[in-house]
Amino acid sequence: MNWQEHAVHPRRHPNPTLFQLPQGYFVRIPTEPLQVTTGEEYDNLVDMTKLLTLGGGMVTFGFEAEFRGENVESFVRRTPNGLEARRDIYKFLARDAIVESTGNYEVRSVVYQYAPGCISDMRVIKKALGQDLRSFHLHMRFNKVTIPVSLEEEFLAWVSRIGDAIILWRLQNRKAHLALTTWTQQRRPLRYIQYRGTVRLQIIDGQYDLELRGFMNSSRSIGRLLQVILTGLKYPERIQHAKEFQELSTNENNQMKLRRFFHEYWTPGCRDLTDNDLFLLDDLNNEATYKSRMHVILWGMEEAPYFPESYREQIRARNRQFVRDFETFFVQVEQGQMDKNTQYINYRARLKMWAQDLKISEMMTSTLLLNFLQPGQD
Repeated sequence: MNWQEHAVHPRRHPNPTLFQLPQGYFVRIPTEPLQVTTGEEYDNLVDMTKLLTLGGGMVTFGFEAEFRGENVESFVRRTPNGLEARRDIYKFLARDAIVESTGNYEVRSVVYQYAPGCISDMRVIKKALGQDLRSFHLHMRFNKVTIPVSLEEEFLAWVSRIGDAIILWRLQNRKAHLALTTWTQQRRPLRYIQYRGTVRLQIIDGQYDLELRGFMNSSRSIGRLLQVILTGLKYPERIQHAKEFQELSTNENNQMKLRRFFHEYWTPGCRDLTDNDLFLLDDLNNEATYKSRMHVILWGMEEAPYFPESYREQIRARNRQFVRDFETFFVQVEQGQMDKNTQYINYRARLKMWAQDLKISEMMTSTLLLNFLQPGQD
């Protein structure tokens, strides 16, 4: 993969603060365009406008919406019995409402039998709340027997991959700080997939409850990924779980992994890595991302079996570029040109650029299922 540097005038850049690197304003654009799918190839396999049954039972949907700000009273009101949702205005809301420890208000929807109705009502809330809307959580429930006992571990690995796709989407499309440091949106090992992350899988009343938590206010992205998930559940033989790789990738301790990463990709001809450089890498690994679990560049995706080799080579090329750019970074830290907070902001911005250049969220989503067009496929 070849890369070209393009200088961007700060006034013309959509977010100059985020991408202000020490050497100036730069974005790196691949000279070979990456081809990604829209997901429309799934539409003919699962018709979400019809009742869906899995494992002999109906699939149901619902959502939660978190918000704060001036429009709160349009959605909730206080009564002698406590906080209630304004069902007199929005009849698709359940009665209960709560205030979370974050100060956000939360309302829940009624249960839907049709996914399009659920997504449509999410859009109604999004339009009404505007910037006051913080996030949606989408729930879907289906019979546990949908997944054979013999495939439960593979299914957990697939759910973990869904969570990875959402983490990468957050990094590409939202503020890097929120994407990389929010503990409730972290990457979970397979054995902890029932805890809060970008995706959560629980067993409630004998059914699986699959919760998509990380798309924030993007109802469109939720709807598109939901189509992929339902297709995988209906055609489990097409699920691409990569169980062994996913277990290793999520369980490995990243404490020293950033050092190994830099040693692997350090370009001959660059100055030698010093002890101070290595200590700085340890600090970035621990502080710039949440306990290093969100350190996306260390997930080993250049070896991921679900990506075609041509795309894995693109990741390796971008990794080399990522490391090469750090020679100037190390020198400027030594010269005292960046305090700790600036170092973290700068490093997160580099991770964001890495993900955006590779369009890796789209690639992750497009490889969740087998036998479909995969971007970059040989």
